[in-house]
Amino acid sequence: MKRNEWEFYFTSTKVVEAATRQIDYHSQRVAHWEAELNAAEEALRGSVDFREHDVTGGKNISVVVDPEKQSWLNTCRTKLSGHRAKVAEYSRWRALLGTGSFTLALDSADYEYFFATPEE
Repeated sequence: MKRNEWEFYFTSTKVVEAATRQIDYHSQRVAHWEAELNAAEEALRGSVDFREHDVTGGKNISVVVDPEKQSWLNTCRTKLSGHRAKVAEYSRWRALLGTGSFTLALDSADYEYFFATPEE
């Protein structure tokens, strides 16, 4: 399809504005996932269970962790890491494109990258 060959022209200022919106969005998500991670860590700490078992010559202790809480904690860490990476990525683009005023030819993938509403 020809639409893959289309070019769209934007000033660097417009692309910097779009990158800033992306940074703002991902920064908000960082704050959200930091709070979720803190809550998940606290919940996981409260769910640790120590079980003592008799064995020949003494006792063994098993540490049992709620697998759902562990899974949620891992999800929080993954989301947090991903949004932090996006903040850094868009910040680099904003710094580069903010060095002057010029026109950029963007293809559809570039347009999506800068101007599309991010998905969680």
